[in-house]
Amino acid sequence: MIKPEFSREYEVTRLTEGETELILEATVDERAKLAQRFNLEAITALRAKTQVAVNSSEGLIDFAGIIEADITQACVVSLKPIQSHVEAQIFRRYTTISIPLDSSKEVDLNKENNDAPEPIEEGILDFGEIVAEQFGLEIDPFPRSPGSEFTGFSSNSAKNSHSESNLEEDTNPFAILAQLKGSSKN
Repeated sequence: MIKPEFSREYEVTRLTEGETELILEATVDERAKLAQRFNLEAITALRAKTQVAVNSSEGLIDFAGIIEADITQACVVSLKPIQSHVEAQIFRRYTTISIPLDSSKEVDLNKENNDAPEPIEEGILDFGEIVAEQFGLEIDPFPRSPGSEFTGFSSNSAKNSHSESNLEEDTNPFAILAQLKGSSKN
């Protein structure tokens, strides 16, 4: 198994009953590896201020908090670097109770979160990887620097290049492809 870039593993049996504050901060090396994983130019800061709530009687572990990061991405239009701040809430619920798939035992879902609790694999929770996964979901997949606009192919450019084409051909969404195909023969 490949070790995650930002790993903070905790054995479930060693977690304290009740609520515990947990602050997770990525090192320079971890940030560089995460930047590569998420195709970012840089991550200058990544920190999660969280609480771990253990309820042994119900077999539940809640992991909640706020993730903050400062990142640099390439603009999808100009490829210029864009610096941005990411701030996101995180909440995950886990269960220490193993429930067989064919079991008729009911799981109470009427808590703060309506999702079923996730099972814990091999008695270990990796809070760093949980933070990294949520962080990855919060990154803008198509960042644009202010004022950048894609002015590539459009039906208007196809109309301008076809001086004598009829209206039906100009409004055809495949007219641009025909234009490209024609220009590749030259």
